[in-house]
Amino acid sequence: MEANAQDDADDRGESPVPNRYAAIETGEGDVVVFDAEADDAWIQTSRSIALSNLR
Repeated sequence: MEANAQDDADDRGESPVPNRYAAIETGEGDVVVFDAEADDAWIQTSRSIALSNLR
């Protein structure tokens, strides 16, 4: 895997996720996270946890 130019973005107080990614909530309460530059790159879930719970 190649290093991402934004790997150290957290150290600068910036988001490590490029703006090309977005999320929407469906009417049923699911969340769809997608890549705005790749139509077939998305994931949908009915569950989520806070990032702080992963550390």
